[in-house]
Amino acid sequence: MKTQGTSLLARISVFSFICGLIVFWGFQVSGEEWTAEQKEIWKTLESSWETFKLGDVEALMAFYHEGNIEWWSGRTHPYGTDALKIHYKNWFWHDKPVSIELKPIHIRIFGDFAIVFYQSKWKGKILSESSRHLCTYIKENNKWKQIGSMSCSCEEPSKCQ
Repeated sequence: MKTQGTSLLARISVFSFICGLIVFWGFQVSGEEWTAEQKEIWKTLESSWETFKLGDVEALMAFYHEGNIEWWSGRTHPYGTDALKIHYKNWFWHDKPVSIELKPIHIRIFGDFAIVFYQSKWKGKILSESSRHLCTYIKENNKWKQIGSMSCSCEEPSKCQ
């Protein structure tokens, strides 16, 4: 039969181990090990989401390269920059995010190009969504701009045609 002290010691050990894993994993995800460029790209991505939250279409479009193309979850085809701008104007008239959570997964840099994997969760007054994203950035004039992306809902992955 185990004594009460042994049981308490086992619980403390397990709790300490789990806390250590959470802290270690949190440092890796939050960018403690990132390069200055990875941090710069992540900051750009976060800023674009904050601008999205404000509903300012013109300011939001400044985060995109003129040749940007996006394919969102539930859409049958990708959007180019002009169609994306119209879509944002219509969307912001209807709803805007009121809360946003972003979770970086991986950022890989190849010279003036970067690939960013991350997850998002946002809630609007009417709509909400949790998605996974792959975004490609290009660095021009010392600014990272999105040149392409694809997202997929975490709850309802879209079906291909």
